Amino acid sequence: MASPQPGNPPRPRRSSTVLLIRDGESTPEVLMLKRHAKSAFGAVYVFPGGVVDACDSCTGDRCGAIGREQAADLLGTDDALDYFSAAVREVFEETGVLLANCTTASDPQRFACDADRRCLIEGDVSWDEFLRLRKLTLSSQDLHYFAHWITPISEPKRFSTRFFLARMPEGQQASHDGHELTDSCWMTAADILEAQRAGQMRLIYPTYRTLKDIVNKKTVTDVIDWAVERQRSGVARVLPAIVDIDGRDKVVLPGDPRYPVEEQE
Repeated sequence: MASPQPGNPPRPRRSSTVLLIRDGESTPEVLMLKRHAKSAFGAVYVFPGGVVDACDSCTGDRCGAIGREQAADLLGTDDALDYFSAAVREVFEETGVLLANCTTASDPQRFACDADRRCLIEGDVSWDEFLRLRKLTLSSQDLHYFAHWITPISEPKRFSTRFFLARMPEGQQASHDGHELTDSCWMTAADILEAQRAGQMRLIYPTYRTLKDIVNKKTVTDVIDWAVERQRSGVARVLPAIVDIDGRDKVVLPGDPRYPVEEQE
């Protein structure tokens, strides 16, 4: 695909991603998914997530403890609840993990199974209809917003991605879908970064930076506290740029003297 023309970058698509984390033997473990080689970023390891769909704007009455105004304050946009909805939906479609509560039972898995997941993926049922039929509300209070990354304007496919953190629910199991995703694994941030350095795992830059931020956290609670503090301090939008440094493409961030002024949006 041809690169976008200067001064006319493609509009980034809204998307959500979720850092799912659980207690490990010594340090927390993160769920990583490997995308299909033909996906937007190729065969990279990522957190669960995807683009905001039209159905995500129809779930406002199913968003649980986070209301529209509170969500808008947290994310700084009036359509903030759409991102929460997309985060929960994508995690369920991609991993089978359901970050939701049932109004008639304590176990959401009694009301959601692989058949529900397949119906959602194949479009046999809409997300808002699924939530209504299963009497589910999103566990939005358990999603901790901590980052907002936008794909560099030089890229042909761009996303404006809100990053959330969530503890892996007890009693549930994660599994990749086998289509868009070809592998899944639980690993510590340190092991993922070591695999990346060894050339065994490819990471996109926001994933890499997130793992660097949490690599020294000792417990899941420590990671949640870190995310809550990021949220409390105010999450800034980050728009990296890709520049040529000594013949190699490098990612630079705003504030770096090598950051191109013309790439500010």
